[in-house]
Amino acid sequence: MIDELKLISSKISFKFLNTDPIGWICTPIGGFGNHIRWMLTLDTKIQATVTDWRINKSWNYYTIDDKMNFILDNIYGDSRSWHNWLNTEWEYRNALNEILPYVHKIPPDRRLQDRKILHSNVIMCTISPKLALRCYLKFNSSLNTCTIPTFIEDHKKDNSNIIEYATLNNRLLLNADVLYTEVLDREFYTSMINYLGFDDNYESAAVIHAKWYQLHQKAEQEFVTDITNLYRPEPNNNIGKTLNTAIGL
Repeated sequence: MIDELKLISSKISFKFLNTDPIGWICTPIGGFGNHIRWMLTLDTKIQATVTDWRINKSWNYYTIDDKMNFILDNIYGDSRSWHNWLNTEWEYRNALNEILPYVHKIPPDRRLQDRKILHSNVIMCTISPKLALRCYLKFNSSLNTCTIPTFIEDHKKDNSNIIEYATLNNRLLLNADVLYTEVLDREFYTSMINYLGFDDNYESAAVIHAKWYQLHQKAEQEFVTDITNLYRPEPNNNIGKTLNTAIGL
């Protein structure tokens, strides 16, 4: 799996003007870390040229307009759905790790140790296990090959570890639950940019956030519809009739 992800990510690259990582992000799986990172890239400290080697095309990622257009067209485009959501994130995840590494588990992590940023600024987020389950299940129905009870318990442990680490090391600790709404929570966003010393790009971040949330809702609805239709019992089958009756179809 790791080699496969490296292969995917190598097809898209970011050439950053500032090559020094400016911090890192840690959330449990389904904790919206990739989305947080895209909003943070709006800051002027992060400037790059993006190249998709599959189509030999490059984009400037310097101004707010550059970044807004790129994110809304390529990251949160209308074609994004439940069955291609993770693939889109994997395409860009490793490239963005050059400037804002993102992990699901607290250190030790070789990616952080190698970059000597273990003790730098870090945004750490907890998320309610049931909310993480709801948001992640539609993208990865196997839950990375674990059961639902295991997923819930693992998230409880991850949340506890994140809280402990953030408290002991005086790192920014936020609860990502407030992000799962169409309007970007002002306090959540302000806490992040103040902590990192970033510019206030709330209005632009709020546009990106609204589109992200709308796509989540779209993916959820499409997932339910597609799965229901796929496994809808045949009407001329006795078992099918019984199941249809049982689920109200």
